[in-house]
Amino acid sequence: MKIKRYCSCLCAIVITSFCASAQLDLGNLLNSGLQTIQNATASTKFDVKDLVGTWIYTSPAVSMKGDNALANIGGAAAATTIENKLSPYYQKLGLQNTKLTVNNDLTFTMNAGAAKLSGTIEKSGDNLVFNFSAFGKITIGKVDCLATKSGSTLNLTFDSSKLLSIIKKVSSLASNTSISSISSLLSNYDGLYLGAKMKKTS
Repeated sequence: MKIKRYCSCLCAIVITSFCASAQLDLGNLLNSGLQTIQNATASTKFDVKDLVGTWIYTSPAVSMKGDNALANIGGAAAATTIENKLSPYYQKLGLQNTKLTVNNDLTFTMNAGAAKLSGTIEKSGDNLVFNFSAFGKITIGKVDCLATKSGSTLNLTFDSSKLLSIIKKVSSLASNTSISSISSLLSNYDGLYLGAKMKKTS
């Protein structure tokens, strides 16, 4: 009788563990699927005034300039894979706390990890141009941004070398190891832009 009770308990534990693992895998699969759909349906056709408000980081984002390789489901799935690989490095740099506030006059403030940035935004064709300054005093210059929007999700991506250089320059807390790891990962892809998916909160 005790053996039967023991076997029943063991079976219950195994089944519970399997169900929990299956739920976790299904959750990850659904999340990746949602990311892929957002990557495939995001569009550059939006008004610059749509940026006005407060946006918070949800996940890494990548895109490719001058190429439609990431503009279909296959390419979008590849982008999702790269974004998932970048996530732990973003965590180490504190970029998961990134917050962007855009005012009616298209001036902005951005907190990206330990980096405190501000400046202005303008539209140039289908792209955006961010005119960055740090601490309200140090002019960093204009940086092209590939921006796409899908519903309330905004993808902002910049030339990866320029973006990492800015983070390193204005953030004393930026990890050289993390930045080197990101650079190494992105070196496998020509023309890849790096940034963040952001969700509008107000």
